[in-house]
Amino acid sequence: MASDHSDARDTRSDQQHGAQNVTFVLGGGNRSRQVAKIKIVNLNAQQAEHIKAEQLRHKDNVLKMQAEQKKKEICEQLSIKEAPEVTAGGYSVKLNWKQPEIISCQYSEKLKSAEHLHNLLPKHTKITYTIKMTAKDKSTDVVYSGSENFCSVNDLKPGGNYSFCVIPSIGEFTASAPSPEAKYSLPAEIPSTPPMPKIVAKSKSSVTIRWNAPSDNGALIIEYSLEWSMDADYKQVYCGKEKQHKMVYKFTPGSLTKFRVKARNEIGWSQFSESVTYTCAAAAPEAPPTPECVDIRVCHATIRWSSPDDNGAPITSYKLEMDDVDTGYGFRVIYQGEQACYSCSELHRKSIYKFRVCAINSAGAGSFSPVVECTTLPDLPGCPVSLTLKEKATSTTLHIQWDAPKDDGGSAITEYVVEICTQSDETFHEACRGEMCSCEIKGLSPGTSCKIRVCAVSAGGMGLWTDILTLNTRAVCPDPTGRPRIKSKPKQESVMIAWDPPKYNGGAVIKFYNVMRKHKDQWALVAVVQDSIIEKGTSYSYTVNRLCPGTSYQFSIVCQNIAGKSANSETLDVVTAASIPDAPPSPFIICSSPTSANVKWEQPVGNGDKIISYNLKWSEDEDDVNPQTVPVTNSRCYVVKNLSPATTYGCSVQAVNGVGGSNWSTWSSFTTLPSSPGVIQHCKVLSKSCSTMVVYWTSPHSNGSPVTAYHIELNGARVATVTGSLTEATLTDLTPHTDYRIRVQAGNKVGVGPFSSTVLVTTLPLPPAPPILQLQSANQNSLKLSWPRKQDKGCTYMLEMQLTTGKYKVVYEGTSQSHRITRLLPNSTYTFRLCCTNESGRGDWSNATSFTTMEPPPSVPKALTVNKATSSSLTFNWEGVMATGGGQISYELQSRLVNTERDFTQ
Repeated sequence: MASDHSDARDTRSDQQHGAQNVTFVLGGGNRSRQVAKIKIVNLNAQQAEHIKAEQLRHKDNVLKMQAEQKKKEICEQLSIKEAPEVTAGGYSVKLNWKQPEIISCQYSEKLKSAEHLHNLLPKHTKITYTIKMTAKDKSTDVVYSGSENFCSVNDLKPGGNYSFCVIPSIGEFTASAPSPEAKYSLPAEIPSTPPMPKIVAKSKSSVTIRWNAPSDNGALIIEYSLEWSMDADYKQVYCGKEKQHKMVYKFTPGSLTKFRVKARNEIGWSQFSESVTYTCAAAAPEAPPTPECVDIRVCHATIRWSSPDDNGAPITSYKLEMDDVDTGYGFRVIYQGEQACYSCSELHRKSIYKFRVCAINSAGAGSFSPVVECTTLPDLPGCPVSLTLKEKATSTTLHIQWDAPKDDGGSAITEYVVEICTQSDETFHEACRGEMCSCEIKGLSPGTSCKIRVCAVSAGGMGLWTDILTLNTRAVCPDPTGRPRIKSKPKQESVMIAWDPPKYNGGAVIKFYNVMRKHKDQWALVAVVQDSIIEKGTSYSYTVNRLCPGTSYQFSIVCQNIAGKSANSETLDVVTAASIPDAPPSPFIICSSPTSANVKWEQPVGNGDKIISYNLKWSEDEDDVNPQTVPVTNSRCYVVKNLSPATTYGCSVQAVNGVGGSNWSTWSSFTTLPSSPGVIQHCKVLSKSCSTMVVYWTSPHSNGSPVTAYHIELNGARVATVTGSLTEATLTDLTPHTDYRIRVQAGNKVGVGPFSSTVLVTTLPLPPAPPILQLQSANQNSLKLSWPRKQDKGCTYMLEMQLTTGKYKVVYEGTSQSHRITRLLPNSTYTFRLCCTNESGRGDWSNATSFTTMEPPPSVPKALTVNKATSSSLTFNWEGVMATGGGQISYELQSRLVNTERDFTQ
């Protein structure tokens, strides 16, 4: 029906604009007839578009007006008609209200017409209630917004008048009017506690206090009360309506004052505010008491003082001034700090100084204290100078002298003190005391080392000691030592002797001991030994070396100090022990053959014992740790066998007696005679083919004569001789696929050496014959060629294509029996050839064979159009295409019905 009415309206509209409707039928036969309706309009396209746009705007305006009317009706139905219920609870209230009727669907008879509006509300959106509160001052605040139909409002103020209303909303719809207002009032109370007052102006005689009004809690504030306190009790200083007060009072400097305030309305007084603290400006401190000099020294004085009254501000520092009477500059600041004590240094000895001090706080510096005067002490005298020996020392007396010190410390020197320290007591003790600058010290021992020092004495005390002067009394020659003795069993070339020190050293340290040796009735000095390097214990000992084994000696000791030598001690007779023989002389060698040598040597000295045998060793390296060694008895010659030809050897001989073996003789080198070359160790075939092979071998040992030629034997017959240093040869004219045995021997001027080990090798077979090329498939841009497989293992194929220049290019190389050549031109002829490769090499090329690619298909026809259409036929036209190969072109036309899923058919 709706469609028919629409068609009717369109028809009337078309008739008004001069449009006509024409219906025609396409198709025929037994098929269903298809009816098409075509509207013929006399308007142009621009006029038709304008009419259509006007119709759409009119339709949108109508829809908008309908939506606005429905929204207005819903908003009116959302309004709550009753005021919320108020439940009082002190400074808070609880509100409850009913839902709108449109939400609860409880309609009266009058609202039945609005039931359809309920269905227009959002189905999944909760309703939201907004509670607005209006206070006494007409200010409005939102106190709740949520989906519940109750809420609590807290923190209400005393004496306030409040009204509450509810505004529901859901989604985009909000009630057009709030609910009726609910009223609630609270009674008035005393004012709130005022905030802490502030000090806005202050001086030494007045202070101005200001405060802010607190909340009146529903009743106007009538007056304020301001109280102050300098101790625990508060007193009222002001009562009135003003919120500021200036108090005039002569405050004590640095005094602490507190202020507080309270307010009153018709209900009563509030609580006092927090107290604000005011501190009166402080004054400079009082003058300190007279300072004290508590520690006076030569160049140092410590001044101490007591703290004065600070006049209301803590003392931050002190300033100490000093007057040096000798300079006349007056008082100068020498210290400023927090401590009430100061130590003055770098003062002059025995001088008068004056001191005074003042205290400083935040208000400034106070008055100075009374002046205190002190005098420094005199200093110690300096040390005497030029302490020397006045006369030549004797064995028992030392006479010394010195000069007075350059600085007496401020007071006259009264006497000098001389102290001495000897080796026996090792502590200083007083030797003499007097006013003179010289002293003679007597009663000393000969050769005694004495340490002497001198100091000056004055009213300031005992001065510094001089540097220590070390002097020695004259020494005398020492007594002889005790008779020397053998400390350990005599050895072959040494003996350790020991002796006791002399009973008296003559007053001087024994510096040297002379060890005397008598051999063959002649005394000789064998060692001058320092006392500091002798092994010390209860006695002295020393080892005398470089003695002859089995020989008789006599020994005596002479000691010596700075004064001279003592007499010879009693003699000691010693016989050294027997020793190993001396090393034999270098042996004499004669080479009799390439593998042997005759060695001879002479007999060495036996050193007190008979030589019983010899040891002979030989090796190619003198440093060899494991040489060949043989014992030789009752003879001084030996034939060394099993040597290598043309090799350098060395040998050495050792003599043996009852004590042991001697040192080896000097190493003697010799070279054996040359011989024929050695055997070739490595022989192998480097490469081979079907008719040739390359043989390689390593050079053998020449055995002293250079290799001049190599002889190659093939299957038992010599086939080649290589002269010079070459170690490689190429054998040709071999039979394909045949087994051969190869060995090589070297020769020099002495002769030929042995053959190498036999190498077995087989020649390769002949290369394969070329296969025949075949065409497996072809198209317009490629050719696929194939060829039969060869029976040879490891056979690879190489396919080449002839270029336009006549040269061939490799297009494939591998083990496959076919290959496709791509990127060719249509209807073109190409020439190919093929060869095979195996381990024997590459075979001959096949005959050149030509193949032709196919012609390409024709291109797609263009510009397909309908030339003529009837009720039962259509006539089409299109552009023809050119034949690529010169042949004929045929066309195929396909069709299908529109809006069907059938495929195209011819």
